[in-house]
Amino acid sequence: MRHVALLLGLASAPVLTLGGQTTADYQRCLRAGSDAAALAGFERQVSEGGATGAFAAGCVDHARRRHEAASRHFEAAAAAAPRSAAAWTMYGTAASAHLPTASLFWKARNASKLKRAFETAIALEPANLDARTGLMQFLLQAPGFAGGDKAKAREQADAIARTDSWRGTWARVEVAQATGDADLARRALSEATTAFPDSSQPWLALAGGAADEGDGLAAWATLERWRKLRPDAAALGFAVGRVAAAIGERVDEGERALRSYLGAPRRPSDPPVSAAQFRLGQLLERAGRTADARAAYGAALRADPQLTAAKRALARL
Repeated sequence: MRHVALLLGLASAPVLTLGGQTTADYQRCLRAGSDAAALAGFERQVSEGGATGAFAAGCVDHARRRHEAASRHFEAAAAAAPRSAAAWTMYGTAASAHLPTASLFWKARNASKLKRAFETAIALEPANLDARTGLMQFLLQAPGFAGGDKAKAREQADAIARTDSWRGTWARVEVAQATGDADLARRALSEATTAFPDSSQPWLALAGGAADEGDGLAAWATLERWRKLRPDAAALGFAVGRVAAAIGERVDEGERALRSYLGAPRRPSDPPVSAAQFRLGQLLERAGRTADARAAYGAALRADPQLTAAKRALARL
């Protein structure tokens, strides 16, 4: 299971008590991997022992990507402070992060405990969307004999949406992808384009999904609707190129749009340079401009050396 995306804390959120820890402690734990001050603070707390020391040790190990050790510490913290939603959530999170590299024995031994950790956190704090997201992902990815249940995963996605429509959109999309329910994904994304018209992500996903399914009519219609509402959206240029590359239509327009996107200011949330260069390479390859396509794929790899699709494209050419 991939690492659970934890987005609970905002600077303006109230400080609530989560058993032995506050939301501030919890948020600090999530930041410890990239915040040296937060990590140092937890390193000092390890010697305190009890729930506080165990939670701090878990945060240190989690920050250093020692997820199995972190899960043991968070389990100990939860045992010492059983009403700590933070400890239960972090235990489930660390155990989830360890799953991809865990042995079959470890998975068999810990899967039910992982699931129960998220369930306990939700029972203690029903608005804990991180725990709901973690439980949803477990239910989607675990086999049935280990507690997986896609219908219950959808219930968690719906519960997330009732509290936070933005997070609920992506939870429903994740369920739709895992269950092959394309209609659910389209509905969730279409609703998000109405609820969050200034955000590029739903538009990109909706148009891109239609293009990947070969439905050019729906993809271009989505982009036209977006253009009418937000003609100045920088990511719109990327979207035009992405759809053109996927479908093989309006290739010249797609190339112009991508080159314009690459030369214009972009928001941090917009698609990265590597993605734009890769799509440009696809368009150029479709046009038979092999040397130019190689140059674009090379630029994509320079921007992101781990971009496997670009590596494969260069090897093919």
